[in-house]
Amino acid sequence: MTIIEADGIETVPETVDSLPVLAGQRYPVVVYANQPVDNYWVRAPSDFANQTFAGGLSQAILRYNGAPDEDPMSTPGPYKLPNLNASIPDI
Repeated sequence: MTIIEADGIETVPETVDSLPVLAGQRYPVVVYANQPVDNYWVRAPSDFANQTFAGGLSQAILRYNGAPDEDPMSTPGPYKLPNLNASIPDI
């Protein structure tokens, strides 16, 4: 996915595999649907896993047209924090 904005401020586009989002933050992103037809997890882990519903994991299924109606088989990968400071212009 490519981050195009952070909290209402346009950024230098930054392509990332993961993105930390805390309460009140907004990051519009572009997701490129260029993978084989299948089902894919979209996961949003929380830094407050022990204090939230479902162990802090929010999740959804991204399902391509023509994919079977079943859960994806993938497991969570390593969570990498991108350095976004350089992408946000000075105000």
